[in-house]
Amino acid sequence: MSAMYSIHKTMHPPTGIELSLYCNLMGQGDKQLVVAGSNMLKVFRLVPETEELQSTEKGECPKTRLECLLSFPLFGRVAALASALLPGSRRDSLLVGFDEGKLSICEYDPLRHDLTTVSMHMFEEDELRGGATETIGMQMRVDPESRCAAILVFGKRIAILPFGREASVDEETGARRAPLLPSYVINLRELDEKLCNVADLQFLHGYYEPTLAILYEPIKTFSGRLAVRRDTYQLVAISLNVEQRVHPVIWTVTHLPFDCLRIAPVPRPIGGALVLAVNCLLYLNQSVPTYGVSLNTLTETSTRFPLKPAEGVKMSLDCAQSVFVTSDQLVVSLRTGELYVVTLVADSMRSVRDFNFERAASSVLTSCMTMCGDNYLFLGSRLGNSLLLRVQEKKAAGERDGEPFGKRRRTDGPLGNVENLDLEELEVYGSEDMTQTQMKQYTFEVCDSILNLSPCGQLSMGQPAFLSEEFTLEDPDIELITTSGHGKNGALSVLQRSVRPQVVTTFPLPGCLDMWTVLGADSGSSSSSVDQHAFLLLSRADSTMVLQTGEAINELDKSGFQTAERTVVAGNLGSRKYIVQVTTSSVLLLSGSVLVHSLSVSLGSPLVAASIADPYVVVTSESGQVALVSLSGDRLRLSVPNVETEDLTLATAFVDRSGLFTPTVPSYVRDTEEPGDLSAERLQRQRQQELDEEDEMLYGDSVASMFPAPPAADSEKSAGAEGEPPSWKRWREPPSASAWLLLAYGSGDVSLCSLPDCRPLLVLRGLAQGWTVLGHDSVPPPVEGESARPAPIRELAITCMGHMLSRPVLTAVVADQLLIYEAFPCYGLPEGQLKVKFRRVSHDVIIRSRKSKTRPSSDTVEQGTPLLLREFHNVAGFHGLFLCGPNPHWILMTSRGELRFHPMTIDGRLKSFASFNNVNCPQGFLYFNKELALAR
Repeated sequence: MSAMYSIHKTMHPPTGIELSLYCNLMGQGDKQLVVAGSNMLKVFRLVPETEELQSTEKGECPKTRLECLLSFPLFGRVAALASALLPGSRRDSLLVGFDEGKLSICEYDPLRHDLTTVSMHMFEEDELRGGATETIGMQMRVDPESRCAAILVFGKRIAILPFGREASVDEETGARRAPLLPSYVINLRELDEKLCNVADLQFLHGYYEPTLAILYEPIKTFSGRLAVRRDTYQLVAISLNVEQRVHPVIWTVTHLPFDCLRIAPVPRPIGGALVLAVNCLLYLNQSVPTYGVSLNTLTETSTRFPLKPAEGVKMSLDCAQSVFVTSDQLVVSLRTGELYVVTLVADSMRSVRDFNFERAASSVLTSCMTMCGDNYLFLGSRLGNSLLLRVQEKKAAGERDGEPFGKRRRTDGPLGNVENLDLEELEVYGSEDMTQTQMKQYTFEVCDSILNLSPCGQLSMGQPAFLSEEFTLEDPDIELITTSGHGKNGALSVLQRSVRPQVVTTFPLPGCLDMWTVLGADSGSSSSSVDQHAFLLLSRADSTMVLQTGEAINELDKSGFQTAERTVVAGNLGSRKYIVQVTTSSVLLLSGSVLVHSLSVSLGSPLVAASIADPYVVVTSESGQVALVSLSGDRLRLSVPNVETEDLTLATAFVDRSGLFTPTVPSYVRDTEEPGDLSAERLQRQRQQELDEEDEMLYGDSVASMFPAPPAADSEKSAGAEGEPPSWKRWREPPSASAWLLLAYGSGDVSLCSLPDCRPLLVLRGLAQGWTVLGHDSVPPPVEGESARPAPIRELAITCMGHMLSRPVLTAVVADQLLIYEAFPCYGLPEGQLKVKFRRVSHDVIIRSRKSKTRPSSDTVEQGTPLLLREFHNVAGFHGLFLCGPNPHWILMTSRGELRFHPMTIDGRLKSFASFNNVNCPQGFLYFNKELALAR
């Protein structure tokens, strides 16, 4: 729908989040957070804050932020989302459900950095509809042990999708087939004639076969008919034998309150299910008596179900969301945004005997909740901003009677005083020591948030109120203002696409072709001058103007800069200790304005291009010769690299700070990419653990053996106590910077070489043709009628963006088109090759000028003009790329890892651009407009 531009065009992707889950989708040593809202699917990873990593104590979880790795616009609204670990796979698969009973199983493709559809299923036949004309909320659940999936189809049937034992390979195509058995449909009427009006269904934990609990209402009622009909809900549990396709009913509970909402399966070792109703909370289990508490006084007249009043609690659970933090504690978010921690107090027989409610915090109105690991909670919202919270256990302030304050004796439950029980009751219910439960208290701290503009109310548009008079507007600049959010999460939002800078001053400088800003030698001597630019170099046709920037901008009459020649490029070397100036015939090294060393470069023709990758400078002559200038101490050394110069069109250097350009696989990835069947191993370990627990219950005599903790959670926590998780360790020590050289040829291939040896390590084929994925294994597709020689690559740049500059982005200007690729790690490549590839990013940036009735359009980029791609640093805290020309654009990455393209057509065509950090212009920039006026 979003691609039907003839009807409408989506100007902004959906921002509300309705579904979320935390799974091992991409591997690479950690898990990812997958969120869905409307027709948008995004994948985030949790990265720790840099400052937190250095100050966090050992064993304590640092403060994290969300970073978007992938974003997928879909052709339909996502109605259900789940994950499963299929046999033979090391990564989880996504089960994405759509309206009208459609299901797609997707997997992450590490060779293409994309989602691939493994299988598609459709349950919308007329006989399945049973006369239904609309889909009533698709519900999809996956067995905790990834044995099968269940989909509620039109509220009357349940489709079972079994997962096979091992994957198969297609003999014709060689593609991997999903390990899926043929699906089948269960008619609920065949189980029970009254089984209809299903409210929720969930898989239960701790069963040898997949066990599905179904909450339904045979005969509906409402609050106005409670005097005649009440307690209408029922719960039934069926055991699924997916191989023989039999599903007997093993457990039934009737006469549940009429306001039941959903089921929350309780993890092991307690097991069972929590039924959340509007006015009460119920615990149901097959082998123990039911237990429920009343949350308000409305249950006195609305139900006959035996409930115990919860002391000091007055709440309702309508529109509430919940998630288990531990095996016996869950966090509940109410419709008002309040967060409660509910503790399940269990006895020695794992039977819940009480609930403990504690109000923890007040948060956003949630639509979904997901626990990310052991210490982070994600609150997705479609009515406000989604939040990522850090969950930490409160430390006890002291001890009382030899035990922590958090440990309380639960002897006032339904059993009464344990001392009054006889020996038979003690054998059944356990002793007083066995009924002790440690009450944990938690603190919730906001780590990050995802901006949400929905739901939008009133919308109005107009011109901005404050606009500098220096701008020459060719088109009217319009912004939108709308009301967004709901209730306490409401806001007034202003939407604008273009960037409107605040112009400090403007003065004409005719004859200038290009400009650069450089840091002085004393930039790091004091806190007030850190990262402040000291000089501005303006290049003319046959000379250079040098300006000193400070409180005022003055021209330098005497300095070590070369002013009698045109400057090709200027920048900093030696970790900003020196300044380098490249002219048409020489390379100069300066400390401040003092000349340190001058190196003459003779390549048979004047120098026309140069690029800096500290401590190297790559220069290119007019005849196509390439030379490498390196910094050694305080001297410059010239060398001619052994590279193929025939048909060479472009040479540029860059510094990689991400650590992706390496032929080795990191240790945290090797530990998680070992071959084997994870699902089978996990199933065997879990069954062995169940047998051990049964043996302990039958023959053990210790209290500790009666309360075995979940192995996965406790093992992770113990590992976190002994040392940091692997995902934290790799961020504590950022990768070292490395210099690289890009060589573009007329054939359209780009060679990536290491510096200073200039050894080619990666060949990117098909860049000029705009292929989707670039890498070693790129094979040109046969296209009839395609020209033998592609369009020339005019400009090429790789810029590190994002958090800790860990996301390299390749940008190329091919003829009059702009191609943008993002680097991604690809650890499945053969040994010895760089473990990196590039994936193309879609955008709507146009380089050439737009056609107008009053002026013709320039369809091509003029030869000999200054570079269009300009890398900038610390402009309002961002690092990225600026596109000069008739349609200037900002290409940057937000703090959450999403690429953004913002036009800046407010001042017409821009000739040149440079970042500028000064006392009078902090974290700003300079540019030449079409009237050759310098603005800052």
